[in-house]
Amino acid sequence: MRNLILVLASIFLCWSSFAQNIKTNEINEHGVRIIEAEMSVVVEDHMYLGVGMEYHKSPQGIENYYITLLVPKGTMSCAVKKDQEVKFKTINDEAVIGLAVTDFPCIYTGGNWSYAATYVISPETAEKLSHKVSKVRINYTTPEKVSFFDV
Repeated sequence: MRNLILVLASIFLCWSSFAQNIKTNEINEHGVRIIEAEMSVVVEDHMYLGVGMEYHKSPQGIENYYITLLVPKGTMSCAVKKDQEVKFKTINDEAVIGLAVTDFPCIYTGGNWSYAATYVISPETAEKLSHKVSKVRINYTTPEKVSFFDV
């Protein structure tokens, strides 16, 4: 079931191929968090990159954001491993980090081997990402080595 959800999520992200720019992130008068996002297409090397963001608040009051990236740059033997970093560089040259929530093997979708990985980021990181990002560094693992590529 988990694999089916990952495949469906990656296909959805591939079709939508949009990035989010958060315009509103606030709690309304009923105690419900409202997140409003501005959408824009992300294209790199003639490939559409999918980005999605979710917000979760645990019963203990811990707030986290989860950002899912679909990047068609993988190979059959690659994976993003649990706690492997994704680094976002803001336009102010500040590096902010997310950590993979589990292992994500590359999947074959739309004629490409793709990374579809979900990372946890802090509310502070989400706020910084809402202003603009100049580079994303995705760390991944093959049987031979740990490496990265920049988008």
